[in-house]
Amino acid sequence: MKTQKRINLDNVMEEVSEVNHQLAAHGLEDLVDVKVEVMGNQYDTMTPHIVASYTESVMTGYDSDGYGIYDEKESTRIEELNKYFSGSLFAMGITQRAAWLKATHAERSKFLGQPGFNHPAEYAA
Repeated sequence: MKTQKRINLDNVMEEVSEVNHQLAAHGLEDLVDVKVEVMGNQYDTMTPHIVASYTESVMTGYDSDGYGIYDEKESTRIEELNKYFSGSLFAMGITQRAAWLKATHAERSKFLGQPGFNHPAEYAA
């Protein structure tokens, strides 16, 4: 792998602060873990990436009656911190699911089990 590129840490911290601010504004600061990790990008260069992890409900199979089986799993969003990164846009991908992330597993499972396509961003408590 190539060596790490020089980055402007002030810009990185400003964008990470914006993500944390948006998550807190939606009451998600305790439900979403945000950190910065250095990892390889598509050019095989080591660069900082923002990593957001949270728990949500996902379908993992079907029972013998054909009904969905739902389990809680950790989901992760990762984005390279570069000149194209926007903290508010990254946070929006998570905050649009605020009600979903705040719901219990039972509530999320019931929503997913309804007929039709049920996207987490459409969940309303």
